[in-house]
Amino acid sequence: MFFGRIADPRDVLRMFELTPDTFVFVKDEEGRFMAANRATCARCGASNESELIGSTDEKFLHPEIARSYREDDKRVFRTGKAIVNRLELFYDEQRRLDWFLTTKLPLRDQRGRVIGVMGMTRRAEQRTMHESVREVVAAVDFAREHCNHVSTTAEMADALCLS
Repeated sequence: MFFGRIADPRDVLRMFELTPDTFVFVKDEEGRFMAANRATCARCGASNESELIGSTDEKFLHPEIARSYREDDKRVFRTGKAIVNRLELFYDEQRRLDWFLTTKLPLRDQRGRVIGVMGMTRRAEQRTMHESVREVVAAVDFAREHCNHVSTTAEMADALCLS
């Protein structure tokens, strides 16, 4: 097997150092970071990968956000199924929460047992999103723009041309 011959499996992840707008991580069953690219470290507030390794989301992120991420990780372990393009909150460049798309895949050992989760998070940009995600982002944008005015569901749907 090709990947079994690689001296340091994290070398496969190093490609993501060239894509600073993509956040890549690997976690074990306990939710501890096993690997991450520099962009992930920076967004979590860690100065380097060694500060992140062995830690969990709870050390770096708001408790509600960390709990949500952990529940997704557990679901991947429990079901062995990927979570693809899930819209969720993550920190932007100014460490403000914003909308991003996250994909999480199970990592399996030689016997097929799930031993880790590999994930990738990227900004939820209009040009790359599925239609349903665009609708959610549009609704959030509308709510932000009209936060001083109480909008009804009907007003929001009408403004977004939705039923």
